[in-house]
Amino acid sequence: MSMLKAKRTQAPVASGTSRGRNERRHLARRARLGIGIAAVLFAPAGYLTLSSLAGTGQAGAATTGSYGGSASADLVTLDALDIPGTMDLANAQVAPALAQVSSTGSLPGSAQAYAHATNLNVNLLSGAIPLDNLLVQATQSSPPANASPVSKQLLSLPANPLLDATLASASAHADFLPNGACLPAGTPISDASSALANASVLNGVIPGGAGTSLLALDNAQGSTVFTHSTVGLVSESGQSTYGVQSSAITQLTALTLFKGTSNQLTVNVLAPPTVTATATGQPGGASVTYTEPILQIVQGSKVLGTLDAASANTSISLAGLGTLSLGQLTNVVKAPNGTSASGSASLLTLTLGGSGTPIPATVVHLAIAPASVSATVPAGGVVCTSVITSPTSSHTPVATGPSAPSSGVPSGAAPSQETSAVVTSPTAVHTGEWFAGAMPWLLGSLAGGILLIAWPKLDELAAMTRRAASARRRS
Repeated sequence: MSMLKAKRTQAPVASGTSRGRNERRHLARRARLGIGIAAVLFAPAGYLTLSSLAGTGQAGAATTGSYGGSASADLVTLDALDIPGTMDLANAQVAPALAQVSSTGSLPGSAQAYAHATNLNVNLLSGAIPLDNLLVQATQSSPPANASPVSKQLLSLPANPLLDATLASASAHADFLPNGACLPAGTPISDASSALANASVLNGVIPGGAGTSLLALDNAQGSTVFTHSTVGLVSESGQSTYGVQSSAITQLTALTLFKGTSNQLTVNVLAPPTVTATATGQPGGASVTYTEPILQIVQGSKVLGTLDAASANTSISLAGLGTLSLGQLTNVVKAPNGTSASGSASLLTLTLGGSGTPIPATVVHLAIAPASVSATVPAGGVVCTSVITSPTSSHTPVATGPSAPSSGVPSGAAPSQETSAVVTSPTAVHTGEWFAGAMPWLLGSLAGGILLIAWPKLDELAAMTRRAASARRRS
């Protein structure tokens, strides 16, 4: 009986034998398989990275090449305005909004994303114009990543000959993610907006005195007029990489010239202007578009004319006052290989004043709703290491059309376009709390891997237990 038992008992496998090496390799394969399966079973989708999706067709290379863009928009720009005894200014911008992105960190403070908005930017040469309590501005740069914008608001502005409004608000959001990670296409990397309610420019300085203004801005779709500039990534059908799109929108539906005087004119804006530059990095993938508006000029109940680029009616003479001209898309540059695009446009330009006119000023140039955009990408487009498809931040989606929110700060008109790969956690990028949040899942993965490795040995352990029990019964 003892000889039979000896024959059934297996001698230990020597570590240097071929059989021992084969068993170790077998166990190592089980270990890798166990850990890999457990990681997939126990880890939530929000913590998967592109390295764990290798071979699934998702792009996993680091961001290659530099990319960036810029978008700027003003409600009004005044150049070289000289009103004797009142003011002499080189330049004034009403409600400017600037959004910029540079992956190389060439923006102020070595930022990779920069957003700035204010209600007034003025370069005053002479004159006593108090700016205290008149200005509201918001500025934000990135890095670091910013989950929320900077927003500022003034509920009342003091009387001022340069700008009058009952509300002024500004918002700036810059969010450039680290380590090659990207926000989803349609979500701005840089976003700036400036809004005004009941806004008027150059008040009480034209004939008629108090109650008059050179220009008043209205928005029938809401209580505010605003500018909105964004720069972000854009996805193209059939393209695995991303392009850059910069957009500048000015929301106003009417403006009044020479308000409160006998020369008062109303300009109805039948289509608000939007300027967009897109660069995809593919041949023919550079474009600059402008939603050319149609303007109707009305005095009293009489329509003086219509300015429409499609019909070649682009200017109208204002007898004794100046000339109104419809803005057009200018300075357009489009790289044939699709790596860059830029352009600029103004809704309307006005030249007026000087000798022989009732306006006691020389205004060389007044531009209404001027905007400029640019976009640059490497050849082939932008490649991201990861893309957040469900950001926790309060980003404003890239707007494709006008909107008029009650808050006075635009929130955009189009929803975010989510990409197909959920590859990183927004909490990880914005707050650095990934490790603490992932610890339970990591421990679960480890336990699952150990279980899968040990499982094949459970049968052998049970057999050994049965043999030991049988031996005790026989003895």
